[in-house]
Amino acid sequence: LFTLADGDFFGEIALIYDVPRTATITSVTSLQLYILTRSDFHDVICEYPTESEGIFTTAKERLHERVLNDFVRNVPLFESCSEDLVKEIVAVLHPSVVDGVVISEGTGGTEMYFVSRGTLKVMMGDKGGVVHTLRDGDFFGEIALLFDTPRTATITTEGP
Repeated sequence: LFTLADGDFFGEIALIYDVPRTATITSVTSLQLYILTRSDFHDVICEYPTESEGIFTTAKERLHERVLNDFVRNVPLFESCSEDLVKEIVAVLHPSVVDGVVISEGTGGTEMYFVSRGTLKVMMGDKGGVVHTLRDGDFFGEIALLFDTPRTATITTEGP
């Protein structure tokens, strides 16, 4: 997917945030690496609060871009779109935390949703009960967005 060259770096997201790696890095030749551990990084960064704010902001932006780029690219609707278009879509996405009903069947809709974290139940009035479950990485709302039609299902967060 991507080749790193002299001076490139990786692992900064996992270094700053306690999150799983977003990629597997494999060496194609022998190499020399310099390694910065999370504890050493935090020890040093605490001594420079002004600079640390910029570092955390940049890391947050990179994480946001990487994760959302993958979300958007994995939607069949966008898989053949240019990288520039996907970046533009990612740039206008807004995070939202929802508890309860996300969309209701039969209502108008002008939004598409990408599930970052959580489980949702999809219910259709004529089918009765839960017809599908959405999880991390799934998406919904594209039909109403594309065709200006009422929502075809009610989607709620999964309760306790």
